[in-house]
Amino acid sequence: MKKLLLVLSFIIIPSMLFANGFFLYEVSPSSIAQGGATIAAGNDAASVFTNPASITRLDGLNFSLNLNMYLSDSEFTSEVSKKTTSAETGIFPTPSFFATYKAHKFVSVGLGTYAAYGLGISWPDNWEGYSLVKSSELQSYSIQPSIAIGPFYGFSIGAGFDIVFGAVTVQQGVPFGDSVFAKMKLGGTTVGYGNNVGIFYEPAKFIRVGAHYRSQVLMKLDDGKVDFDDVPAPFSANLKDQKVKTGLILPQFVGLGVRVTPMDNLEIELDANEVYWSSYKVLTFEFEDTSLNQKQEKNWEDAPQFRLGAKYKYKKWDIMAGFIYDISPIPDETLDPMLPDHYRLDYCLGAGYSFGKFRVDASYMFVNILERTVKADKNPFPGTYDAAVHSFALGFSGSL
Repeated sequence: MKKLLLVLSFIIIPSMLFANGFFLYEVSPSSIAQGGATIAAGNDAASVFTNPASITRLDGLNFSLNLNMYLSDSEFTSEVSKKTTSAETGIFPTPSFFATYKAHKFVSVGLGTYAAYGLGISWPDNWEGYSLVKSSELQSYSIQPSIAIGPFYGFSIGAGFDIVFGAVTVQQGVPFGDSVFAKMKLGGTTVGYGNNVGIFYEPAKFIRVGAHYRSQVLMKLDDGKVDFDDVPAPFSANLKDQKVKTGLILPQFVGLGVRVTPMDNLEIELDANEVYWSSYKVLTFEFEDTSLNQKQEKNWEDAPQFRLGAKYKYKKWDIMAGFIYDISPIPDETLDPMLPDHYRLDYCLGAGYSFGKFRVDASYMFVNILERTVKADKNPFPGTYDAAVHSFALGFSGSL
């Protein structure tokens, strides 16, 4: 039994169980193309996500249907073996839908469905970090009904209720020495609840300001399951499939934005956001076999984002561009191949075309995750990570 516990001490349930630093702010191609700097925009139905207060700018019935596709590439170079391992290219589609309706001169309602947390990674079989992670995939989807009230000209407040559904699958190897591994697969589904509020003010035609807050969401997994395969005979009696309980608090979010119109047909916005990842301090796991229970220190830190976006209208076309500077919340001590994260420089482009009451939008975003090296004196899996993500999005929207 002591040998079994020693083996299990190498099992590291990954940090991506319900959220992993991939806070998905990309819900519509128009917003993506502007670097997500749309807290003070209020231009389409996707404003339900970026700032529910701003939907009072929209008359009648509005909708937005979007599909965003992520392609990720990652590699790791070991400080010990000097070997470079590439993760498999991941492809992750994330659809979203938004609708708003101006029910009264001063009241608008909205509904959004979108993925706010997600993505994943897959490494080769029996690679150097096999005992840390083989593959993982997080899928989440949120439903957000919202309401906004504009009691004074140019000023409105809004609020939404968040229902967050999450599903996770994680696979990794359990080492038994001499390159012998059992296989472990962890999976489960859960649901959490939160809220968000926004403020929007347009004191003049050339300037808009907005603020948006999202609450923490407790994602509690009470009915997860762990399956073990290929366990060596001496240990198979003690290492059996069983249930597991764990939980995580998705972080609070605060964003501020200012949008100006310095000349006809040109809008520029600067947003500053803070994601409060410090809620992700410790992960605990409670197994049916209590001798396997674990507590893992994560100690993520609050992290700011700075977003700059611009939109220029030319006849029926909107030409958009944006830039994002995103700081990683993960300290050197707890960085692992589940999420090869570092500071990010994101470059965004896109265009929209209007025809009658409808429009189509397309965008591309290149996420340059800067190379990051962790040393053996700070991290038990030292080496250099290099990663990038490509995002392609299409959207169809309209007003009725």
